[in-house]
Amino acid sequence: MQSMLDTYASLGSLGPVMIAGTAGFLMVLFTLPFLLKKEDDPFDRLNTGKSRQHKEPEKAENLRASKGSNKLDRYADFLEPQDQKEFSAVKLKLTQAGYQSKNSVRFYYFAQFSLGMLGLIIGGVATFFQMQAGDVTTNKMLLTGLGPAVMGYMGPKYWVTKRQAKRQEEITNGFPDSLDMLLVCVEAGQSFDQAIRRVSGELKAGFPDLAFEFDIVSHELKAGKDKGSVLRDMSERC
Repeated sequence: MQSMLDTYASLGSLGPVMIAGTAGFLMVLFTLPFLLKKEDDPFDRLNTGKSRQHKEPEKAENLRASKGSNKLDRYADFLEPQDQKEFSAVKLKLTQAGYQSKNSVRFYYFAQFSLGMLGLIIGGVATFFQMQAGDVTTNKMLLTGLGPAVMGYMGPKYWVTKRQAKRQEEITNGFPDSLDMLLVCVEAGQSFDQAIRRVSGELKAGFPDLAFEFDIVSHELKAGKDKGSVLRDMSERC
C-alpha cells in the first residue's frame, strides 16, 4: 500500500489526469471487441434444416469466395471510411501504390489503428519509467508518450506515399520503351490487342509494374471493354 502511495506521489500534479486517462484507455481497449462483435443471426440456424440439394450449391459458392481476407469483414464499418469520396481517394492512392486487393483500404486503416495503439502503449510505458527515473517536464512527457503513437499511426501513410512515388517513377521510366515496342509490333502486322499482350510479356523482366498494367489492359480488352475507357483507367492507376 505504501509503495502505491509513493508511486502516486511521484506522478506530481498530473497524476490524477494520467491515471484517469490510462483507465479510460484500458476501458476502451477491453470493450472495443465486444462492441464490434458480430451477433449471430437466429435465422441462420434455420439453414441447418435445408436439404442436401440446397447445400451443395451453397458450398460451391463459398469455395469461390476469398479466403483469409474476410476476417476483418465484421469490422468493415469501423475500419473503412463511410464517406464515398474519401474511400475512393484512399482506394486510388493504394492502387497507384500497387496494392490492388479489394480489401486494401480495410487493411490500410487496420494497420494505422493497430500501429497507433501499439505506439500509445509503448509511449505510456516509456513515460512511466521516465517519471520513475527522475523529474521530467510536461513537454517531454507528452513527446515520449504520444510520439510513438503518432509515428505508428502515420507509418502506413508514409510507406504508401513512398511506394506510390517509386512505382510511378518506374512506370514513367519504362513507358517510352513500351511505346517503341508497341509501334514495332503494330508495324509488323499485329493487332493492338496482340501488341499489348506481347509488350506485357517483354516488360516483365525490366519493368514489372508497367507489365502488370499492360496485362490488366489486355484482359480488359479481351473481355470486350471499350479501348478508350481501358486506357483511361490505366492512366488513372498509373
